[in-house]
Amino acid sequence: MRTRLVFLFILALSACAEHNTPVADLSKIVPAAGPRDIRVSTVDLVSDRRDTIPVMIWHPGQDGATSEALPVVLFSTGAFSSPEKYDALLKRWAQAGYAVLAPLHVDSERWTGPKPEKQTEGLAWRRLDMIATIDAIEQIEMEIDQALSISEVAAAGHSFGAMLAQVLGGAQPGPLAGPIPRVVPVSVAAIIAISPPGPIPGYIEQAGWARMDAPQLLTTGSADIVPQMVPEWQLHLAGHYSHSGKSWALVQQGVDHYFGNVIGRTEYPGPPQTEAFDEMVDITTAFLEAHVRRDAAAMATFIKPLPTDGFGLRGQ
Repeated sequence: MRTRLVFLFILALSACAEHNTPVADLSKIVPAAGPRDIRVSTVDLVSDRRDTIPVMIWHPGQDGATSEALPVVLFSTGAFSSPEKYDALLKRWAQAGYAVLAPLHVDSERWTGPKPEKQTEGLAWRRLDMIATIDAIEQIEMEIDQALSISEVAAAGHSFGAMLAQVLGGAQPGPLAGPIPRVVPVSVAAIIAISPPGPIPGYIEQAGWARMDAPQLLTTGSADIVPQMVPEWQLHLAGHYSHSGKSWALVQQGVDHYFGNVIGRTEYPGPPQTEAFDEMVDITTAFLEAHVRRDAAAMATFIKPLPTDGFGLRGQ
């Protein structure tokens, strides 16, 4: 009952918010172009439950190569999707100097191998994909000829993959999620949750999100409705308001679940929501700069007083 009341409050609070809060000028924080030569590599890893785990890696090419280890973003796709459908987003993070590692999960329409016996076990299998990716970091470094830094990583994802990012950042799923494997053997410095699910009884709820211990940036939009799963767009914000630590939310007017099919299901027609997508990319990149690279100018975007409602960037 308490959980229901909390989310009814979220709906009421968000429904009254009509004003716009402009996002800060990020031109001095987010690289305007970055290295133009972005490489996309695929490495096949081995795990206990799957024959192979194909992992796609977006990383700077030769003109952006560096002797320093690149910071890492672990990215999880939406349900039934696959990493290449997020190229528009992941190449932009790579242009900012990050290596983005995105496994092909077992629920993907592209995956033809073994799948979990129960659909509810998909989250546990996805976490195992991320553990296998981190465990194979030396293999990945050799394949792409670039050192990677995994002392602290960012966990990012879209839709169902955003829930995995939250779990990697400390959120505790409920019993319906199935057996939970060991924690990811790295420290998560930042969570980027793009259109995560709302509360799902027995799977993820307020108490589970309250366990997150990494700073979070959650994004959604006023057209971000997923029939039968998220009937009210405000429910995406549940993980923001339930976070017991530092959380920010980017709420964009008129934005749907896929930015007009720019990400997630690129095989469908648009029209693309290009301007809103670019804004989301800029603010998520600034969040990476602030919390992974510890850039002071980027951090200033998030530590200044922010409204707790309205369109634009919110605090708590």
